Amino acid sequence: MHQLAALWADRKDIANEIKRVPAWIDMTLERVQEDIADRAERYRFMETCHWLARGYNFCTAKEAALKMAECCYVVPSAFSTADFMHGPIATTGEGFPCFVVAPTGRAFGAVLE
Repeated sequence: MHQLAALWADRKDIANEIKRVPAWIDMTLERVQEDIADRAERYRFMETCHWLARGYNFCTAKEAALKMAECCYVVPSAFSTADFMHGPIATTGEGFPCFVVAPTGRAFGAVLE
């Protein structure tokens, strides 16, 4: 979509930069590959988890939970952090995996809370 918008706006400079994104992703993953493997080991035998976010980012949490179910055979749940505090939080405990989508922006403070 970004590339289409750049071409419609006749911004070939942006369109050319967008073509470099896959190489940047590869470079980033090569740099952190060992760190990712170390972190992933913790979740190797996980059977369930929660994905949490707020606002527009809630869609990201739902999609991440869906992908995890499809690829990892895990039974995840996705909750808005606002809803999570009113009940589902009781389903968690020490060591229960919760993944939080919390980019900077308006919802960051509420998610951090």
